[in-house]
Amino acid sequence: MYSPEHKKHILVVSSTFPRWLDDTDPPFVNELSKRLVNKGIEVDVLAPHAFGSEKKEVLDGINVYRYQYFFSKWQLLAYDGGIIANLKKNKLLYLLVPIFIFSQTWSLLTLLKKNKYDLIHAHWLIPQGLIAVFISKYLYKDCPKILCTSHGSDLFSFQSFLFKSIKKWVLNYSDGITVVSEHMRENCLQITNIKEKIHVCSMGVDLVNTFMPLANIKQDNNKILFVGRLVEEKNVNILLEAMHSLIQKYPKLKLFIVGDGPERCQLEALCKELSIEHAVEFIGAINHNQLPEIYSSSTIAVMTSKREGLGLVAIEAMGCGCVVIAPSLPAMEDIIENGVNGVLVKPGDSVQLANAVENILVNKETKNMIVANARQSVIDKFDWGVIVNKYREIIESMSEKE
Repeated sequence: MYSPEHKKHILVVSSTFPRWLDDTDPPFVNELSKRLVNKGIEVDVLAPHAFGSEKKEVLDGINVYRYQYFFSKWQLLAYDGGIIANLKKNKLLYLLVPIFIFSQTWSLLTLLKKNKYDLIHAHWLIPQGLIAVFISKYLYKDCPKILCTSHGSDLFSFQSFLFKSIKKWVLNYSDGITVVSEHMRENCLQITNIKEKIHVCSMGVDLVNTFMPLANIKQDNNKILFVGRLVEEKNVNILLEAMHSLIQKYPKLKLFIVGDGPERCQLEALCKELSIEHAVEFIGAINHNQLPEIYSSSTIAVMTSKREGLGLVAIEAMGCGCVVIAPSLPAMEDIIENGVNGVLVKPGDSVQLANAVENILVNKETKNMIVANARQSVIDKFDWGVIVNKYREIIESMSEKE
């Protein structure tokens, strides 16, 4: 049994982590890790190497180890949209998967033998959770307990019998599981009965110091915003179709699309086909710390996803004073109460989406009421101050078990 004075030392294993300062890839694994450091937990991170990144460095008090899995310039499997999106974009990258898995396994095993850890925190069931459990069962008898976090794409993708069996195996043999929404918890319980070790614990957003309305930024009543990766599951074409009908009545409306991905060329072509290219601006990927200014200048932030693990973009936008209009997916209902702190519409319905946008544009009282409710509702549930304490409690309770 560990004493209360024992400083916990955990190893975080992730397929995405900032490659350098001002990286545009999602920063949530880094954000959680550095906040755990501030809570007195020592954190090492194992992540894939990328061209231009260091193989070993200290970032925000975190020891970062990056394993090389191919020739440096050809390491294209991770980052820039994620493994699943990259595989869909380029089938040749499947050739890198076995090398990637071997390199991560070898590097994880090396760190475990070199350092004494109280816990492994594996982000994503596949491949990190799979590799950690495999090492624990077959390669290293002194392996620490494993906490595996599923963010959504890993749980909802890979639906063949083989991958369902792998996910069940990882869920069963991990010592603890966290998922980012109630919907994901229910999905896990359909795979296997793990009620006693599964926790709903989302990633967080810095709503107190970063994602808040900026006083020096004027909100533009004609500005609509989309933030996210431009991939097929984000369903951005639905938003463009809604814009096509909206600008007939509101010619001053402008849609700003923040993010990049394999669907960008098709979406730009659709804008031309719909004759709305003058009303749509593709900004591309930007650094995360630039987002509060963009949110604060926008009236409405729209999400159109076919599926979501949680929806951190919605939380960020609500924190900055936007009215969020999102598809009525189970995960979104963890965040939005329709008509109270946001608006939910039927997924994939461009007409209903256009009507919801118009309702906010013409009904100032509705808009103001939603904005007033939204910020406090997300602070109470999703601010990093709340989330990091939940993770610290889970980590400490797991690592203190005999």
